Amino acid sequence: MSFDLQPNLKGELIELRPLTPEDWEDLFTRFHGYDPPKSEIEIGWTFVARKYWGGRYNAEMKQLMLDHAFKFVENVVFFVGENNIRSRKATEKIGGIKAGMVEKVYGKRPPSLNVRYVIKKPH
Repeated sequence: MSFDLQPNLKGELIELRPLTPEDWEDLFTRFHGYDPPKSEIEIGWTFVARKYWGGRYNAEMKQLMLDHAFKFVENVVFFVGENNIRSRKATEKIGGIKAGMVEKVYGKRPPSLNVRYVIKKPH
């Protein structure tokens, strides 16, 4: 079975669907870096309006994405900026375990250090 990178996911509070150009102002979610030999996928670039940060909506969004990912892979990876303490704590809160530092380049920005977090599929 192929990993569906653009799933429709529905929870109690939210429904996630593939992006359309009209969505950029409101919300997007994303899977990236699918690596079948390593059995891992990255969850990144999941932006929600500030009023939903750290709340039930963001938690449900991440749980829906994790549940979907674990149908296909054993590991979900998050890369969080070294100095982005808020996102690092949020990633740890949902079970992310620090697994090293990685230099990443985003767009035209200079390289920056990111903490690599991994959540392993529950068995």
